[in-house]
Amino acid sequence: MNKSLRETEIEFLRYEEDKINHNADLYKRYGKPIFWRWLINILADWIVVIGVYWLMSWSNNNVSYWLLPGIYFIAILVIGNRQHAISVMGHEGTHRLASQIRWFNDFVTDFFCWWPLGTGFKRFRLFHMEHHRYLGTELDPEYGKKVISDPIFDIPKTKGQIVRRFLLGLIGFHGGWKELFAAIWDFRPITFYENIGLWLWRGAVFLILWQLQIWWWAIPLWFIAQGTAFWSMFRLRLWTEHVGTSETHRVWVPLWQRILYLPHYVWLHWEHHQWDFIPFWNLPKVRLLNQSVKIIPVGEVLDSYATSHFYKTGIVRETLV
Repeated sequence: MNKSLRETEIEFLRYEEDKINHNADLYKRYGKPIFWRWLINILADWIVVIGVYWLMSWSNNNVSYWLLPGIYFIAILVIGNRQHAISVMGHEGTHRLASQIRWFNDFVTDFFCWWPLGTGFKRFRLFHMEHHRYLGTELDPEYGKKVISDPIFDIPKTKGQIVRRFLLGLIGFHGGWKELFAAIWDFRPITFYENIGLWLWRGAVFLILWQLQIWWWAIPLWFIAQGTAFWSMFRLRLWTEHVGTSETHRVWVPLWQRILYLPHYVWLHWEHHQWDFIPFWNLPKVRLLNQSVKIIPVGEVLDSYATSHFYKTGIVRETLV
């Protein structure tokens, strides 16, 4: 990095403050973080994960062995689904929308979201704020990340091809592991406290699982879910955001897809880029404030990729739909 972490952070703070100052009334009404609302949502995600581990522990001792592979597969899907939801809550914290107290926001985001996924707050914030500032340009770092996934985000692609890649990713095919390891490395902890915190977190979790005598299957289950179900759901989500446009798709999504791969209102991505200082639970309210941009069913967005001209990594300079 050419600039120091502190210099870049100061730039991001000015960027965020300018946006808030230009939307002062909107921020006052919808934008202030409320920690307990963030906490309830992240705890709900973790309760599901802990519940799956409890059921798996019971199943290991009470269910016929020939049924266990199917039960483990379902567990991987559910855990990966909640890992994705946890990462979305980490994204909220990256925008400092978990708490108004900056250091506390950063800590709880690391503790509940990024450390469990093997990454750190600071590097992801550097990446993600650059994405917001330079969306749709050559300076947008998401462009480079999609190159790593090449040719997954090349278009044209039919909806069937996208869904097939998603389903194969659930069982570990189509490069999910390579991308996951690259992301963990790219977003590894950057500060001393983050590195210490990550290893203390890992050590504490290992001791708990060791005391419960489940570490030998619980830890592999977490990582398998992360490299399969979580990463497949994350990649499928990317198709709904910026592929096929230099801006952001404004979509409507049916409930079952929100449950499957678009948790915590992350599908309101156009609204998020317009007002990235507003917590996710208020995005449905601010959606009503701007009707100038057409809302398109997500299925139509996916269908549009089949008729596109050829573009590498899915970066397109005009909107397809």
